[in-house]
Amino acid sequence: MDMDQKKKRLLVVKLEKHLFRIEEDVKRARESLQFYSEQAMSSWSIAGERKCAETDLKLAMNLLEKSKELYQEITTCPLIKIDKISPPCFVTIEFNNDRGKKSSFYFLKTNLRIPGIKIISPSSSLGQAILNKEVTARFSYQATDGQVISGIIKDIQ
Repeated sequence: MDMDQKKKRLLVVKLEKHLFRIEEDVKRARESLQFYSEQAMSSWSIAGERKCAETDLKLAMNLLEKSKELYQEITTCPLIKIDKISPPCFVTIEFNNDRGKKSSFYFLKTNLRIPGIKIISPSSSLGQAILNKEVTARFSYQATDGQVISGIIKDIQ
């Protein structure tokens, strides 16, 4: 199951830019750790900076790994028509409590926040509510604040 070619290509281009930035972050974090590791040998006060640099590198590498996982998910899926929501696809929904406001997003297995890309995963409350629904199907779920949110599926690509 898959989204249409145009939506897929747009996402791939954004992910490639994101991957490049994250790879640069990992490179800088490695260089920073190397610097503080060398300095820590001659100064005890640098030890805290070294620990911080280690944490930065771990976080950057984790983000890079998740980003590569998401890229793999998108680039290896075939292009076929889908009628039910399942990852990966592009979904448009209309929320009842927003006076007909439509919201579109990528529905993907890999849960990752990337600036400029709206992603929902099946592990989220909204994702669970719309999973396996068809166009024109209604959905509802309870948000973390207790509010019940409902709407209708408008499009699946």
